[in-house]
Amino acid sequence: MHLGLFQNIQWPETTDQRSQFDNAIEQTLLAEQLGFESAYFVEHHWTRHGILSSTLALLSYLAARTTSLRLGTAVLVLPFHDPARLVEEASTVDLLSNGRLELGVGRGFQWVEFNGFGLSIEDSTARYDEALEIILTAWRAPGRFSYRGKFWSYNDISVEPKPVQKPHPPVWAAAGSPDTATKVGRLGLRMQLSSGVSFDQIPALIGAYKAGLAESGHAFSSEHVLLSRITHIAETRQRAWEIAGPYYNWFRKMVAEVSPAPGQSSGFNSNPLLPKLSGPIGSEADDPGFLFCTPDECSRYIENVAALGVGHVLFQGNWGGMPQEDVVRSLRLIGREVLPHFVTSAK
Repeated sequence: MHLGLFQNIQWPETTDQRSQFDNAIEQTLLAEQLGFESAYFVEHHWTRHGILSSTLALLSYLAARTTSLRLGTAVLVLPFHDPARLVEEASTVDLLSNGRLELGVGRGFQWVEFNGFGLSIEDSTARYDEALEIILTAWRAPGRFSYRGKFWSYNDISVEPKPVQKPHPPVWAAAGSPDTATKVGRLGLRMQLSSGVSFDQIPALIGAYKAGLAESGHAFSSEHVLLSRITHIAETRQRAWEIAGPYYNWFRKMVAEVSPAPGQSSGFNSNPLLPKLSGPIGSEADDPGFLFCTPDECSRYIENVAALGVGHVLFQGNWGGMPQEDVVRSLRLIGREVLPHFVTSAK
């Protein structure tokens, strides 16, 4: 089992942007010291839900500040990017980090982001598919290549620099439905499951992923399945909820506000959650994928998802303007009492 961080740099009304970046960087550097194996960062635009709009730029900075931490994107929203330029920037991060980049990609889901770029969200799948094809071609082509597509075209190019990892950094594709999971498997890519995927949804998604892999002649490995969880760890489950609950409710409210088009209802439940103080973690019918619990409960949950075929778990503990001391305390608890059960490099 591989354990890491998932970072979304948010901007609640009571915070300032610089401190939010500084806090996320401090958490990431601490995570490496504690023995976490990776840190993945999202991409968002135009709202307080997320102000990390240039993910690869931040990873370039972290490449110089870290030595062993795998540096990932979770995810880069491909419809917003020129794919050839993105390959150049991703290869640069892989070079500067000496081969530590993990490239997570997705098609996006927030109407406000597509609208801001003047794009139709109805074209998101087509743009994503074409961009991903160009990225893989650019990294795998034996020499120069040309491409003619609906959204992007290139004439006789060879993307430079080349990445350190051969033939290219691992590519993780986001999946939130069985159809998408099957598609990821057919492409032979690694699968990234979001924090919104409940425990009960995991078996079907992994089953669909395995089916897609089999169709294209690829073998399944749990090393190629990643799951992120909204997390706050404390000495008791009640204390975890007392600290995390208000900030997580802000997070849920923000996701529900920025996702739908005007006049449409959101598919995200923004109602405040009642604390879940008993029963197995992840057993709730409305489980949105959170770990507000003790270190022992967290460890048992990780064992349970590992048995389903998950090989990577990312802890998303920085959201909603939670005070830095609370985020750090949770990280240190994970480092001291959870990581040693799973990660040999834990400090």
